[in-house]
Amino acid sequence: MNGMRRLIFSVTCLAVMVVGLAGGPAPRAAAHPTAAPEVTCAEISQIPQAECQALAALYNGTGGPQWYDHTGWMATLTPCSWYGVTCQAGRVTQLNLEDNNLSGPLPGQLGNLTQVSAISLPLNRLSGSIPTSLSALTLLTMLNLSDNQLTGPIPAQVGALAALQTLNLADNLLSGPIPQELTGLAALQVLNLAANDLTGPVPPWLGGLTNLRDLFLTNNQLSGTIPPQLAALAGLQRLILGNNDLSGAIPPELGTLASLRTLVL
Repeated sequence: MNGMRRLIFSVTCLAVMVVGLAGGPAPRAAAHPTAAPEVTCAEISQIPQAECQALAALYNGTGGPQWYDHTGWMATLTPCSWYGVTCQAGRVTQLNLEDNNLSGPLPGQLGNLTQVSAISLPLNRLSGSIPTSLSALTLLTMLNLSDNQLTGPIPAQVGALAALQTLNLADNLLSGPIPQELTGLAALQVLNLAANDLTGPVPPWLGGLTNLRDLFLTNNQLSGTIPPQLAALAGLQRLILGNNDLSGAIPPELGTLASLRTLVL
């Protein structure tokens, strides 16, 4: 008798479960957040239209929706609050998107950011050439495009950036010689061109960049001798020339570099 009762109870429970599954509400689909509609530069008045167009071109041309952090970009009317953007008096003054999954070429419209003093875009997947339009950024003191996949020569137009103090193009695929037009970078303190495919000699005219503190040319295909003119860099603290095809003697003039802390040949 007890066995029969257990059997009836089990059958009844099973029937209730089947009815519940059949008659219950359908399972809810997973909720997906609705993407905020993009704004246009015509709607933005916080910064000049040309600067907004430069930021929009950067966002659209380098996979903005796939950036690790694109907070605010093309979603709010206040570009000065967008991730990585700094403004002063309604003008873009700094752009810092380090290690943020940017990919693709840099847009020429970046030359519209005429009040910018620092552009830092390292550790991304930027490709293509360095835009020559950057020569319009006459207030730029720091340009860091290192650890990307940039190709082509270093544009001669970079030499027009007279206020530049740091130029870091290391760890790219840049080729050709170091352009002599860089002699125009009289304020330069850090020049890092390491780990590219640069060819030709170590230019003697580098000795004219008398404010240089750090010179990194390692891991290229530079050839010829080490120019003794580098001895004119009285404030040089680090001279890194290793892993090239340099030949000849070490210039004894380098012994006059009293501030030198690191020498790698």
